[in-house]
Amino acid sequence: MSAEEYLERNAYEALVIGSGFGGAVAVTRLAQAGVDVAVVERGRRWPPGSFPRDLSRLDDGWLWLCNHGLYDARPLNDILAVQAAGYGGGSLLYANVAIRPPDEVFDDAWPDSYSRTVLDPYYDLVSYMLDVRPVTADPATGELPPKTRFMAAAAQRLGQPDGFFHPNLAVTFEETGPGHRNRFGVPQRACLFCGECDIGCNVGAKNSLDHTYLALAEQQGAAVGTRTEAVHIARADDGYRVRLREYGRPGTGKNGADRDVFAHYVRRVGFLEIRSM
Repeated sequence: MSAEEYLERNAYEALVIGSGFGGAVAVTRLAQAGVDVAVVERGRRWPPGSFPRDLSRLDDGWLWLCNHGLYDARPLNDILAVQAAGYGGGSLLYANVAIRPPDEVFDDAWPDSYSRTVLDPYYDLVSYMLDVRPVTADPATGELPPKTRFMAAAAQRLGQPDGFFHPNLAVTFEETGPGHRNRFGVPQRACLFCGECDIGCNVGAKNSLDHTYLALAEQQGAAVGTRTEAVHIARADDGYRVRLREYGRPGTGKNGADRDVFAHYVRRVGFLEIRSM
């Protein structure tokens, strides 16, 4: 695992809580605008090769409840929600699909100002940042991956060949050779078509947020605190006081230690228990 990180200062102009899709975009754009911004993430960094694979040891990186692992499972009535806990949030575990909604999605229950036409420039920007593209042939075989071919064949048998298409994926399918880096200078490898996208890409082909948005945010000066969980938010003077529970600071033990950080602006993304102070 990489070295633990924690915020060095107790005050920032802006604090972003959570490093998933919402938080990563927010901290990146704030950093690019020159704002003194920090982002905190309760999970750890998961560089390629570090994602757990040994199912005989659930305490070795699998579960958030066991040594702050990758998967946080939360029951809600008869639903079990599973979310990621790591630097990059859900992008570490999603299926990389980047599909734009059709025009009719915005016909009902959306403000009149929202439409595909209005949002397309932003979809274009996300596509650039995540370098999305359809799946390509496996260089080793010259064929599309088996799953892709099987899905196409299934659509054909169902009489719906036009209903099958290759969606845009946030995956690196080609590399220039050893030492290949993406447009943000982050080392990445080409996809091996192993099908392990949803349990963390140990190859480094997935264009997850830690390889894209968050990498750019750090280059632009954003401070990062990993294994740092926000547990309280309260108004204070002309901003907010956020109580952080740091699990990675040396000497804090497995239960972590609390500290307060002040920020004029706080952006909270994702699940958070807020308790009064």
